[in-house]
Amino acid sequence: MSFLAFFRRLFCNFVCLAVPCIVSAPAALPQVRGAVVQTWHYDPQQKAVVLRLVNASNKDVTAYSISITVKYADGSTDYTDGRPNSPGGYMEDLLGRFLHPQANGNGAFAAGTSRDVVLPQAKEIADVEAFVDMVVYADCTAESTNDLRLKELFAVRTGSLLAMQHTNEIIKRVLADPTVTSPIAEVVKELSAELARFKEANKHLRPDEPDETVGLQSARGIFESTQRLQRQQMDLKKQTERLTNYVSGTEGEIEALKPHAQLRAAGGSAQ
Repeated sequence: MSFLAFFRRLFCNFVCLAVPCIVSAPAALPQVRGAVVQTWHYDPQQKAVVLRLVNASNKDVTAYSISITVKYADGSTDYTDGRPNSPGGYMEDLLGRFLHPQANGNGAFAAGTSRDVVLPQAKEIADVEAFVDMVVYADCTAESTNDLRLKELFAVRTGSLLAMQHTNEIIKRVLADPTVTSPIAEVVKELSAELARFKEANKHLRPDEPDETVGLQSARGIFESTQRLQRQQMDLKKQTERLTNYVSGTEGEIEALKPHAQLRAAGGSAQ
């Protein structure tokens, strides 16, 4: 590379880092009003494109998705291995952090604020076309120009809700059985069996259908860890207390999650 070419590249990188480029969006497509991708720049240190996202609404946001198309600095529009670079997407669900403000502050994407979305890229970026195609608010309303993405989000939330309810049902059933002498071990056993049954029966779930797998696996992991504590002579009373406390805490989680898992897409907007 000549000195002049090197200087030009260095200058372009500096300009993009110092003065972020305005992001363009297809004018023909309907736009979500509550959040916008304002600017972008390519960060050569992170090898990533950084989008500046602004919450332009007067409500906190608990989830959003972005449609993005990139053009590389070498003039290509494909990946380094030759695969076509069709318009991609990025989605983030902040609901968990929003529902636990004691650990995460507000947790949501607060009204009137901005944040950076960092997306790793294999090659240097020359141009970006990006726009927000879904916004879900803390009051359980939403804007969307991508109903499939909206359905996928709520499938994830509904799957988590169903998994928590399912786990509590198993625990209550185990605790109600007077013949069980090691309830935590029995809960692990039943969760494992339920996971196997669920995976077999739901091999062909669509992305917009609720999937309990992750939630059930998480619960089983918690009780597998607790089961190892039984080596410290955790007696029946302590096991029962541990499981009872888990159910009590999860019931609160379920009630908090319910309204956020009931929203559905309706045309271009859901309310």
